Amino acid sequence: MTENLYAEALGKEQVNVRGKTLALHHIGIVVQSISTGWNLYSGMGFEAATPIYHDPIQKVRVQFINSGSNVLIELVEPAEPDSPVSNFLKKRGPGFHHLCYLVDDINASCEYVREQGGIITCTPVPAVAFQGKHIAFVYWHGTIIEFLEQGGNN
Repeated sequence: MTENLYAEALGKEQVNVRGKTLALHHIGIVVQSISTGWNLYSGMGFEAATPIYHDPIQKVRVQFINSGSNVLIELVEPAEPDSPVSNFLKKRGPGFHHLCYLVDDINASCEYVREQGGIITCTPVPAVAFQGKHIAFVYWHGTIIEFLEQGGNN
């Protein structure tokens, strides 16, 4: 199993957008339960990349799955009734939730999205699954985007 997803992501193909490095890290899929979601993916031959992490700040449990490419699949389960993904499940059911991009500067990335009319839905916070690296969520052009900062812990 991969214990350091951040280190693995550094080897991924990166693109430069307006002088900023971006790389697609994972696709987030909301599930009622990780065990149910895992059964679907493992039945198709996918393998777990990590153990299950509990993130008390985000109020979720997550597990990453190797997708067969450089992009991981993240199964996201609400850990508490007031988890941000609980409402998503109630309104839309399980399924695609977000794209996560590695960024050089999380604050600059959030500010850019805000300037372009996007909404910052979760300001930068440390994430358990990424050894305390900061993540943030934005809503932009109908899509939830997670930013994962490549630099040191803030």
